[in-house]
Amino acid sequence: AFLARAQPYAQLELAARGRLACMPRASVGWTRALALTMAAQVGTAIKPVTVPGAVKPAPHVLRGRDAMAELFERRTTPEPWVDARSLQGWLKATDASKMANDSAYRAACRCRDIQREHWAEVTAVREKKAACHRACEASAEYAEAERLRRLAEGKAKEVDGRRMMKKGETEALMAALAAAEAQLADMVLASEEADVACEDLARLREAEAEAEALYERIGLNDAKEVAAKERSTVGYRSLKSGMSFEETTEWYVRERLLPELEAARGLEPATAADSPYRVLTNVAGGRHSIGIAKAEFDAVLVEVLPDAPPDASPQDKASRKVANLKAAKGGKGASKVDAGEPSPSSPPRVLVNAVAVIEAKSNPNDLGKSFMGFQQSLGFLTGEEGCYDPSDWKTKRFRTGRFADVAVSEHLEDGVIYCFTPESFASFKREPCAVPVGSMPQAVAQEVEAAQAAQAASLEGGGEGAGRQAPEEEEERMLFVSGLHFVTKAGRWLEGMHSGLSSTITSRMASSVEFDVDDLTKVTELYDSVWGEGKAISTEQMVQLFATRGDWLDQIVVVDKPRRPRADAPEATSDGGTQEGRGP
Repeated sequence: AFLARAQPYAQLELAARGRLACMPRASVGWTRALALTMAAQVGTAIKPVTVPGAVKPAPHVLRGRDAMAELFERRTTPEPWVDARSLQGWLKATDASKMANDSAYRAACRCRDIQREHWAEVTAVREKKAACHRACEASAEYAEAERLRRLAEGKAKEVDGRRMMKKGETEALMAALAAAEAQLADMVLASEEADVACEDLARLREAEAEAEALYERIGLNDAKEVAAKERSTVGYRSLKSGMSFEETTEWYVRERLLPELEAARGLEPATAADSPYRVLTNVAGGRHSIGIAKAEFDAVLVEVLPDAPPDASPQDKASRKVANLKAAKGGKGASKVDAGEPSPSSPPRVLVNAVAVIEAKSNPNDLGKSFMGFQQSLGFLTGEEGCYDPSDWKTKRFRTGRFADVAVSEHLEDGVIYCFTPESFASFKREPCAVPVGSMPQAVAQEVEAAQAAQAASLEGGGEGAGRQAPEEEEERMLFVSGLHFVTKAGRWLEGMHSGLSSTITSRMASSVEFDVDDLTKVTELYDSVWGEGKAISTEQMVQLFATRGDWLDQIVVVDKPRRPRADAPEATSDGGTQEGRGP
């Protein structure tokens, strides 16, 4: 909450003092302190400036061949998974890029370089600390001191709890608090005496003080503090960017995908309420959602059916009763929903079928991993047990790990209860797919050209995927593809691996003193340790798979910043393409 309050004060002009306070986003703590100081000087709360009547321009949407070209044209790093040398080339290219553009990476590398410069001294104090730790673990006096310390910590928590009790003024409770405080004082004294009596603990603390003095002298502590601040800033920016991009994805579903679906069925609803389709967000295992534990859908496009939904399960009725009681007491509960028969104040219940699932990924490198995750979650929702292990999907609601064993699952949104049955996801079917499994560097460029030619041939000849040139190696697999829509952000290059694995590798490269990117032996060890995860379906392979059919390729959307139309540019169409040149 404090980050949300501090963020609008990134740049403020304090007119009353006649000076400009430019607060860098990189230091959130300093930003907060200065913002609060300025607010106190002005005497009123500072709020971000908004322009009345301003309309946010719509993002630029790329689909089909345009989206594919946008993703592959921005690829600047070599393919990492051909062999160890290819990973070494990827590491060197990534290191150069991050050193130029990533302040958090530079800060981590600074910590690593300081340790390398004083490696003999750092190694000596670490070995001394490790020897003292081993001696303490074998010491009976140390074990007794640790036992007393834990007892004192537990009693301290008890005392804090008694002090916070609302009715602590009563004589009995005050007497219990005084007794607990006296016991705490005795325990703390006994713990301190045990610490003094333990020689091994004294040597350990001496070694820790020696190491701390060394780190302070060589500047390692200051470097670690800077690195920690940079990491927190990166995490805040990533969270903010992800939340903003989910809003962009919701805009795309409501303003582009939903009208296309209505037009395909010949519907022209006058208002959103007249449409049979609804857009549900964050459908997952939350308290007011369908209760799945290992997956979350950013958006699900559903069709409201005219049939009456089945009765809610006793578990859902009990949950509604608790929510109703909390709402009656003024608590945080959901909308007042009666646990028994529907009442005038109860939200309406409607039966729905899922039409499409939409996933938002601001980093395009995560599309492949997300696509494979959907194979399990949709397998659970459709009952395809060959796609998932039921034992991994057991929850309080789905005790057998099978979605079909629960008659109805409810999702509450905008005052309406949307009811999903085991047949609600029946439109999602596994289809035979040729997944490219060969080495990617040469295949990427060839596949982009082949997909563009295939798209053109498909449009001219009326067939899907006509003229497509298959990659050198393919693996036949049964996968869910139709109905899966992915929205990603333009401006990021493809790295050949998902962001989690990339962060793990680059973190090791930035923090490990022993790892040397120029040492092929070290790189080979790294390659062998992560090869299995790295060879999972990447975004490049996923896009190649979707490119085998024109309707599949349109399910990948790249969203870019709003673009100003040029005077000589062709007229833009409603779906983000143009009437001439490349288009969806």
